[in-house]
Amino acid sequence: MDASDYTQTLLIDGEFKLTFFTADSHDANLLKDSPPAEDGFKIGTLEELAQLKSIVATFRSKSRDWIDLFLLDQNYSFGLDSWKKAYDKAGLTNTHFENALNRICSGILREDDEGFAALLPNPPSIQVISAHFRKLRAQYEMSLAQKVLRN
Repeated sequence: MDASDYTQTLLIDGEFKLTFFTADSHDANLLKDSPPAEDGFKIGTLEELAQLKSIVATFRSKSRDWIDLFLLDQNYSFGLDSWKKAYDKAGLTNTHFENALNRICSGILREDDEGFAALLPNPPSIQVISAHFRKLRAQYEMSLAQKVLRN
């Protein structure tokens, strides 16, 4: 049995989600600076969880990931600069970063998307989330262009 093929997620008291997984090489790069506890378990910090979530957007397009990223930006200022740092640290390319942005900015979900309405009361719509990220992307790209012009 290859442990990297399996994850186990538990829902505790109907409110807290606990996931056990084997990190792939990208995830391991993000998590390597903070070693596991003596018992071998690693509990991710909010920043590490946000970094992992931003990378997920490259490889899949799920509304539950989009709402997480939206709330991380709204509540903790984990925006596109933070995403880019995570991608660089994980050893991913600009193409990966662009792919994630293209997915979330498109607002187009797969037909089998589970949705996120049950996760919180009065959630924003997919249109609001994708518009938010289109605005962030425009600001991010403008900032990059300004840096190039200054140099």
